[in-house]
Amino acid sequence: MRTLLAGYGRAGFSPEEALIQAGKNRMRPIARTTAAAILALMPLFQTLRYRCSWS
Repeated sequence: MRTLLAGYGRAGFSPEEALIQAGKNRMRPIARTTAAAILALMPLFQTLRYRCSWS
């Protein structure tokens, strides 16, 4: 993120604009990684939920 901010600063963006643009560029990969982790763990959560109800 710091390199993105520095790059936008060198490109002539104001600090506020650079922060907004860097945030926009990083939000998609962060959201995709979070969604993939949640989807990957869903079978585990379902298994734990059903195991607890059978006890």
